[in-house]
Amino acid sequence: MDTQPSSPAADPLPTSRSLLVKLRDWQDRDAWCEFVRTYDRLVRGLARKRGLSEHDAEEVAQEVFKRVALTIHTYEPQPRRGSFRKWLARLATWKTEDQRRRERRHDGDSFDAAGTDASPAPPEPAVTDDPAAELERVARRELLHAALHRLRLQVNEQHLQLYQLHLLEGWPVDKVAGFFRITSAQVYVIKNRVGKRFREELHRLRAELE
Repeated sequence: MDTQPSSPAADPLPTSRSLLVKLRDWQDRDAWCEFVRTYDRLVRGLARKRGLSEHDAEEVAQEVFKRVALTIHTYEPQPRRGSFRKWLARLATWKTEDQRRRERRHDGDSFDAAGTDASPAPPEPAVTDDPAAELERVARRELLHAALHRLRLQVNEQHLQLYQLHLLEGWPVDKVAGFFRITSAQVYVIKNRVGKRFREELHRLRAELE
């Protein structure tokens, strides 16, 4: 399908080697702001997927970034172990599990202090077996939304809505045509025109991150 932004194997939000080098300097505020801006929502999203509250997910993100600051000077990419994001995903997962263990201990202490029996533990939240893959999916979604946000300044609002319904919501052409009361041929024309600009914005975003 011509509206696919990238192949499944493509890295949707690459972390440039130059940025990783800059992060070794704790005084480089611009580099750290860029890093946090890129990964804060991704790390918090991964923690939330694993059952943490927004507050606890924020604490996990802070712990993750603190750990990155302490270890980035020794980090070296190793193809056998995967990309930087996979390393970051493992780190976020460990910190999330640490936070969940602390919560369970705190809940147990609260029950003991009250002199009552603890209730059965709630079921574990359904999560992916591969946190790195989950982080990749979140990163891809963030990149898509960033490109769509830029398009708002370039294309007709209705045309952008049409493209979003078709691309992100998966509406078939005939349903989109019926919703906007236009012909299927017009949908194809708009889809191709907006899709071309969308792919250009994706290309620019990836270039900015390299």
